[in-house]
Amino acid sequence: MSTKILIENVRLSYEHVWEASAIAGSNSGPKFSAVALIPATDTAMIARVQEAINAAYQEGIPKKWGGKAPATLKNPLVSGDTKDLEKNPEYGGHFYVSASNDRQPMIVGRDKQPITDRSLVYSGAICNVLVNFFPYKNVSTGIGCSLLGVQFVAHGEAFASNVSTDDFAALETPATAAFPTLPSNPFGNPPF
Repeated sequence: MSTKILIENVRLSYEHVWEASAIAGSNSGPKFSAVALIPATDTAMIARVQEAINAAYQEGIPKKWGGKAPATLKNPLVSGDTKDLEKNPEYGGHFYVSASNDRQPMIVGRDKQPITDRSLVYSGAICNVLVNFFPYKNVSTGIGCSLLGVQFVAHGEAFASNVSTDDFAALETPATAAFPTLPSNPFGNPPF
């Protein structure tokens, strides 16, 4: 079994495939990343993902873990029901895989041609995600997930932020109001 797999018809969450971003809780530099949300009802896809993870596990025993199976292991396939569903309600009823890479993943459309239209791949879009699972041993031991490519499948409802119109105040001043004149800067122009 291969450690490389195309995870099909998933919703993207925390999508950073267009520009690298620092990953929360990580000491490494900016990475390209995305989270693939797999419906818990898609048992065939979940089984295929688990097979690829198991292949990486078998590879890790002789290559990374000194011929012994580790007592504890970080598994990249996680139940979304373990997340804070008040903050991330979209994770409910899903399993998820977080994938990242130092290099930008290939981003293609339905026709397998590269795309640059950022409005197609976003958090909430339905995509196919190409990943490779690998064993690691550093501060902890586990199976990591490298993001190789993303294929746009269909538009989905974009995941909203925790911002609403209630967070803003209604403005009474007309939009044409002039800004107050700022005092001149005796030190010259700012350096930016």
